[in-house]
Amino acid sequence: MKNIILVFLSLALLASCSNKRYSSASSWEYSDSQSGGFASEEYKAKDIEELNNDRMVMYDASMRLKVKKLEGQAQQAVEIAKAKGGFMVNISDSFVRLRVPAESLKQAMDEIAGLGKLDSRNISGSDVTDNYSDFKLRLENAEKTRDRYLEILAKAEQVSDILLIEKELERINLNIERYKGMMNGMDKRVKYSSLNVYFKEKPKLGPLGFIFYNIGRGIKWLFVRG
Repeated sequence: MKNIILVFLSLALLASCSNKRYSSASSWEYSDSQSGGFASEEYKAKDIEELNNDRMVMYDASMRLKVKKLEGQAQQAVEIAKAKGGFMVNISDSFVRLRVPAESLKQAMDEIAGLGKLDSRNISGSDVTDNYSDFKLRLENAEKTRDRYLEILAKAEQVSDILLIEKELERINLNIERYKGMMNGMDKRVKYSSLNVYFKEKPKLGPLGFIFYNIGRGIKWLFVRG
């Protein structure tokens, strides 16, 4: 019994050393809009493959477009995503949330922008490389600890020792499944970027609206050339 307790103490110390809090993921963001933000030339120059740089980066993107009619626009965006190997998460007349393979995100956004007049687009990224490595290390340590407990369990004779070991094994197995779940979630988010597309119907001008619109264009022509 004394040896069992000493083993538990040493394994518990090992587990505590491997369970330090991991650092938060680093992030970056850039955008392209008609009213401000980065210039569109910068957006075109920054290719996602270059930004990735062999790191595990989760991308979240959004777009806002003005269209003549809302009907069918969101579904067209879904078809573009599907053609790139992506899929739809949820959809309405004026909004669609998509998952698109990271390597095809920029191309999908460019094609969706062709559905109407682009107001803005934004891509943000979170580098989870260090967090993923941390979970991987925790998983490896937990699996080694489980193997050691299984060896001890095979040699245990007293019922109290067996119950104690099985309780620890249950806790360790829960941690193993949690680490695997976190890693799988990161893998999926890195592979498939999130893309939110918002559609807004262009305002329809009445008779007077057309008159003032044309007057405005004429005034602009008088003062702005080239």
